[in-house]
Amino acid sequence: MAILTAQKLRKHYGAEPNLVRALDGVDMEINAREFVAVVGQSGSGKSTLLHMLGGLDTPTDGMVIVDKLHILLTLLSLYRQFFLLHHNLS
Repeated sequence: MAILTAQKLRKHYGAEPNLVRALDGVDMEINAREFVAVVGQSGSGKSTLLHMLGGLDTPTDGMVIVDKLHILLTLLSLYRQFFLLHHNLS
């Protein structure tokens, strides 16, 4: 049973002709009791992916589902974004 799902996850920065596609259509599913490592070259989008999976950043497109709840629609996501913003301003 999937406890974490990412569907068609995209994160783009900037605009053409300088558009950066940090993530471009990531699909993944993590099941209960499964261990996962995110590996890749520098600049490949690892931190961007983890930020979106943790509710700290919003995708340009796609969705993250945790325990059958769309993470961007939960209060936890809003709390984490507020806490991170407040912590960075202090």
